[in-house]
Amino acid sequence: HELSHIYGAMDFYYPFEVRELAELHLTNSLMIISATGVVDPFTAYLIGWTDEILPKAADFLDATNDITMQEFMEAHEADSRTGYGTKPIGDARYTGWMSRGVPHGEGTLTSKNGDVYSGNWVNGSKHGQGTQTWANGNTYTGEWNSNLRHGRGEMYTASTGEKYIGEFASNQRKGYGTCFYENGDMYMGNWSNNKQHGQGQMLYINGDVYTGNYSYGAMSGQGTMEWADGSSYTGNWKSNKPNGQGEKIDASGERYVGEFKSGARHGTGTCYYVNGDIYVGYHSDLIRSCKGTYYYRNGNTFLVNGTTWTNTSNPYIFSVERVVPYA
Repeated sequence: HELSHIYGAMDFYYPFEVRELAELHLTNSLMIISATGVVDPFTAYLIGWTDEILPKAADFLDATNDITMQEFMEAHEADSRTGYGTKPIGDARYTGWMSRGVPHGEGTLTSKNGDVYSGNWVNGSKHGQGTQTWANGNTYTGEWNSNLRHGRGEMYTASTGEKYIGEFASNQRKGYGTCFYENGDMYMGNWSNNKQHGQGQMLYINGDVYTGNYSYGAMSGQGTMEWADGSSYTGNWKSNKPNGQGEKIDASGERYVGEFKSGARHGTGTCYYVNGDIYVGYHSDLIRSCKGTYYYRNGNTFLVNGTTWTNTSNPYIFSVERVVPYA
């Protein structure tokens, strides 16, 4: 591109109408996109590679013959303008304040693919408050830093229907923010790398509520889930399931305090039944076996020794096949 100027080639940047016509008649010219290396018929004529005006070059000349050299020079001067003006930048068109031909201050950049940024610029970069609208329907309004979403802002993602209002760092959700999901769920809390991370609260559209810790999008660590049916769990979580020490209260009022694994009772714990009975010992929803001491509300105490659970309508209320009087 630059070497061609030595031999008389002219840029197709000025005015903007010239660029549009060059893109139409002189496709992929290196005077528009330097990386292509394509010497179009008009440039070839200007630098002496050919002595005749080829049809495409003639079409371009006919389309631009009403543009004067004065208009060309004025547009060229605007490329280094300080003040308000319009100029092409790559395949986009910028209108706004400039400093030495670079966007600086309030301005709007409109790309050919439909992307539009309107807001503040500093030395050619989006910086400060601004709004970006993408051709795919995504939008962002908020703070920018060196062309990156950075600071507080609001992002709408068209493909998922999500709206996020909160903090960003280097284009990612990071810090405290609120996300409104398309299905009606809502999350309020901390984020990292676009995922829930740290303390937060998820309000589900069905009435369930989780309050506690997250690890990169999954409930993990200490937390409490309150289900819409009145049941609840407070304790340790791993990969969105109760795991470790915790307390589960069923909608019926039955309460279990003890160990969990992958969402099920598994390990040592105490179960307080609605009828007043208490079982202390080993529990397992996974293998349906138990070993411990069962205290009846009438005062009788039995040692439950390796017996199996009866599969009743409530799997947490079991009878034993064999009991040994507690010595």
